[in-house]
Amino acid sequence: MLSQIPTAYQRPLAIGLPLLCLLVALLLLVPRYRALQADERELARTRTVIRDKKARIAEELSQPLPPPVAYVPGDRTEPVVFLRELSQLAAACGVKFTSVTTTSPEAALAESGAANSGGGNTGTTAAQALPTGVTPIALQISVRGPFAAHVRFFERLENHKRLVSVTSVSMDGSQHPNITSQFRLTRFVGPVPAVAPAPAPAAGASPAAGQS
Repeated sequence: MLSQIPTAYQRPLAIGLPLLCLLVALLLLVPRYRALQADERELARTRTVIRDKKARIAEELSQPLPPPVAYVPGDRTEPVVFLRELSQLAAACGVKFTSVTTTSPEAALAESGAANSGGGNTGTTAAQALPTGVTPIALQISVRGPFAAHVRFFERLENHKRLVSVTSVSMDGSQHPNITSQFRLTRFVGPVPAVAPAPAPAAGASPAAGQS
């Protein structure tokens, strides 16, 4: 077929066809090459971020944990603050609350007594073990999420800044990969500090003292 082409056109075709093929190859390969370069740059940035976060995590883990707060004053803001902190902790770990209910104080005392004594008259033992004025408050909680999120959540509860007791844990994996956990969480509150009365005016002092 090439021999049928006039001699005057054979040389331009012999030169032009390879160049045309090369141009088509460049048009197909260059965008892909640029996309690969962008992916490599993004991968390098991601590796840098991961490396920095691992370094921060290692630095945090190397620091000694502060002693947990045994109990806080049981004022009106305490339940709201505690539930807000617990919700933030759950969200950070990847689990969601499905129910949160408060149990009776007697159940909380019994739970605390069972943990301290291993049995017997739990309510009396718990009342004797706790400092005067300190009261346990128990919540029956149900959370849902992947298994890895549950592991993070219970690990964070173990290292919570407040002293809490997690008991009666049960898990339901019938809706895998999501798992539902039910447990009792007990925290402790103490008496609210009394507000010091305002100092009384000195004897003989006049409200108009110091005024001309």
